[in-house]
Amino acid sequence: ANAWVAEEMVPAIELSVKQINDQGGINGKELKVIIEDAEGAAKASSAATKLIQENKVHAIYTITTPVVAVASAIAEQEKKVLFAFTVVNTFAKKNTYVFSDLRDVASECAELSKTALARGDTKLAFFGNDADFSVECYASLQENFIPKGKIVVTETKNSNDPDAKTQLL
Repeated sequence: ANAWVAEEMVPAIELSVKQINDQGGINGKELKVIIEDAEGAAKASSAATKLIQENKVHAIYTITTPVVAVASAIAEQEKKVLFAFTVVNTFAKKNTYVFSDLRDVASECAELSKTALARGDTKLAFFGNDADFSVECYASLQENFIPKGKIVVTETKNSNDPDAKTQLL
């Protein structure tokens, strides 16, 4: 996982594993957590490969879409289960060994449309990037929001562009 996110998750994961192990583990086997920093595609690739080939893990849990994209390809090739904390369910849909633990982004954006329209909000500004989750969200908004509302401004950026500043004219 990315270090900035993992800082919040690691204590919770360790506590959960302790609780499971204190109750006899799973089928009598204790769980062991191995943490690898996977910030960016290169680190994600080497981290997933190390976990599978050197550490001989049975499953991987990872977060953030860019890391999931890389790790899911490796997990699928090696036939290892990967649980992905990402709103992009494309990885789970197209692979046998990859599972998402979040609702997909299209469902989230459909719910956003429903809530906004129920409140009487009929104008929406969409800011995103060219990544799958933004594309899927925008498609969901077009299907669920536009029939009763209007997207008044849309701005997307290249997901590889580190400058996320938006300029509205």
